[in-house]
Amino acid sequence: MRGQHGGTPGALELRAATGRSLRMLAAAAVLIGFGWWMARNPQEVRGGDAYLWTWGAVFLFVAAVPAVARELLRRGPLLVLSHAGLEDRRTSYGLIPWSAIEGAELMEMNRQKFLMLRMRDPSAWKTKQSAFARWSQPLNEAFGFRGLPIDVTGLTMRPEDVVAEVRRRLQARVER
Repeated sequence: MRGQHGGTPGALELRAATGRSLRMLAAAAVLIGFGWWMARNPQEVRGGDAYLWTWGAVFLFVAAVPAVARELLRRGPLLVLSHAGLEDRRTSYGLIPWSAIEGAELMEMNRQKFLMLRMRDPSAWKTKQSAFARWSQPLNEAFGFRGLPIDVTGLTMRPEDVVAEVRRRLQARVER
């Protein structure tokens, strides 16, 4: 269930780090401008394939702008850790109780860092995954990603600290 943490003492609310989104937006603007220049100056670009690639790059970076802008303008916490469990508000998992989590580790792919949750009953959580997540799971497993992935890049806490906090809360639950 969504939003069960509001006002809960000890809840840790992690938001998007706006600096990262601004840097991504600035990089997209530079790349769009450069691609536009290359596409508009075909005499400067060598080969016909390069001309098509530059228009493709312009299209790709223009398409990325709304997603980056949405992250930049998003209000409220993205990831919440509380006594009840963990909730990633960008996914369809809802509240993940600590009792359902067996362990956690940090994985990295292309400078994106993920909190990988090893679940006690993985099949129970597969039904809550998006269609894309279910489709890409075999590929993720081929790259060594096992468990439920939670993106922890670009939050107001370093990814390593997020994993340490999750492990600390899991350990505290075991010791009770």
